[in-house]
Amino acid sequence: MMANEGSETMHNLKLSMAAARINAKLTQKEVDEILQVSKITIHKWESGKTVPNWEKVEQMESLFNLPVGTLTFKR
Repeated sequence: MMANEGSETMHNLKLSMAAARINAKLTQKEVDEILQVSKITIHKWESGKTVPNWEKVEQMESLFNLPVGTLTFKR
């Protein structure tokens, strides 16, 4: 893994998550209630401070009606 690869992954995931949530016409509050996490957690995921586990990524892809793998980093 390259030194900055992790930050690139978080950056791409952040953009995809925020865009997908907005496209699905959902608020952070609505997503946090559905995924049973805090609003702060959603904010951290979207801002790139933390990354969700794969289970939550899969739940978000389903929630946002996206194909599997859409919210993952593309090389």
